[in-house]
Amino acid sequence: IFFSESVFVFDGMGVITHQEHGNYFQYHPTEESKTLLQRLLGLEAYQRPKWYCPNIMSLCNLGHYQLYPNPFTWKQVFEDEEGGTFAVDWAYPETIKATNPVLVIIPGIGGGEDDPKIDNMGGMAAAQGWIVAVLRHRGWGDLVTTPKVFDGCSLDDLTMLMKDIQDKYAGSPVAAVGMSAGSTMLTRYLGQEQPPVIAGMSICNGFRSKNVLNLERGTLKNRFYSWAIAKKMGQTIARNRKVLKKKEGFDLQKALRSSSLSEFLGHVVQSVYGYPDIEAYWEANDCISGLPHIRCPVVFLQPLDDPLFAPSVRDLIPYEELRKNKRFMYMEVPYGAHLGWLEGLGWKRNRECFQTRTVRAWLQWVRDVLIADKSDDHDPSVEAVPAPAARSTPNPS
Repeated sequence: IFFSESVFVFDGMGVITHQEHGNYFQYHPTEESKTLLQRLLGLEAYQRPKWYCPNIMSLCNLGHYQLYPNPFTWKQVFEDEEGGTFAVDWAYPETIKATNPVLVIIPGIGGGEDDPKIDNMGGMAAAQGWIVAVLRHRGWGDLVTTPKVFDGCSLDDLTMLMKDIQDKYAGSPVAAVGMSAGSTMLTRYLGQEQPPVIAGMSICNGFRSKNVLNLERGTLKNRFYSWAIAKKMGQTIARNRKVLKKKEGFDLQKALRSSSLSEFLGHVVQSVYGYPDIEAYWEANDCISGLPHIRCPVVFLQPLDDPLFAPSVRDLIPYEELRKNKRFMYMEVPYGAHLGWLEGLGWKRNRECFQTRTVRAWLQWVRDVLIADKSDDHDPSVEAVPAPAARSTPNPS
């Protein structure tokens, strides 16, 4: 069925595939999805500037405006039963009601430190009335206190953060955004039994994370990305070498000299990450099996030119698995690179990137549709709670 520049296709499973503004959508025609689709269509086309380069945009955070400088006013340090620590950065609206919604942001490799996109997302959400919590992965910000660092698999820290949110804000609905490795973690978390999340957004999800090894069998550019990922993962190992060198069987120098991701993982999967072998690690990282068990609406946002998907995005995205869940909205845009998302007209760049625009539209939909009747914003009987004073809790190390 054709409507101006729109194309709708219905299949035998009741799934609609829809193309408009150069973007591709896949969803079930529920009332929930229809209202969400209208918000996403309002984003219109990705504005690709003349200087657009997906390879450069995937490697660094240069070029993004800092729209919300230092939105995170409180760093909370969590400690597990073994004495290991990780941090969460919090941003708050001007006033807090007893049922202010909470947004959890789960970055990918690197933990989102010094990433203006994370700051802009958190500042934008706080301005909309959300309490924002950014999970900072172990070993990226503060130094670790035990030989446990971010491995892209463990959900222990995310689970602890969600429990803390339930204790602090018992009446607040919770939404969550995951990016890259963080999106894989979020998808696996949502596939667990009754997670306390009413909506999720997954950005640049690898789904079957083992497919990243395809980069090592591809072009010179693909092999360069494999090397770059290994070096990025190695940064947290190098920063915490004083603690990690105590691990039996771990050779730090060999790990840091790795020329590919598979070589790096061969040095750390058993000795540092604690998995019996590399296959067990990839199995723990895979989020495909959990897709049928997710019960909340999830938007999967994927750029078609993501260079970390080899041989291509369309070769690796599990379209069929995504079609089977009526709560999923898959959105594929032609540009964006791997978490790049810069937009502009001609040689000029826009102040907001496509990721921030999309998350803004999605958050407004969550408030208007999913929690519209649960808000106490206008209830005088609900007392405002002040945000914690601006402070930073030091790492015990």
